[in-house]
Amino acid sequence: MALKNQLIKSPKLINTCLKHSDVIVRVKASHLLRKLEGHEQDSALDIALKDRFMPIRREAFQIILKRDGNCTLAEKFLFDRHSSIREIAMIHLKQAGIDVKSIYQMSLKSNQVFVLRGAIWGLAELYSVESIPQLSKFIQNPHPSVRKQAVNALAL
Repeated sequence: MALKNQLIKSPKLINTCLKHSDVIVRVKASHLLRKLEGHEQDSALDIALKDRFMPIRREAFQIILKRDGNCTLAEKFLFDRHSSIREIAMIHLKQAGIDVKSIYQMSLKSNQVFVLRGAIWGLAELYSVESIPQLSKFIQNPHPSVRKQAVNALAL
């Protein structure tokens, strides 16, 4: 109603809704991201990219990829907590000619659990058979989520 009756300017309302605690409000605002332009869209996309709810992050990420083809952002999202976003990042980077397998292999040296999980997942998704010896070592990792990801990867 606020948008339809122009009670509040669209960018301000969208930003306010994207910061709301209710996920339904944030989702409705995320559907309006494509209507914004320039700095107003950039501001809203920054908020949406940090949202905990995957569909909101995915929407913002896809808008930026379509608009800018941002490979730096796509590399960051290779390690998103949700596999569908990691997959979008992987496809985008591969189409841009980036060696995604090397990025994941180098990331196996990280001390960060979420990076290790993402790298193991990525190498499995890329069917990197040559990485099996490296991935096998993670079955003994002290972090349960890394062990689980390694077992899942090797089971493919």
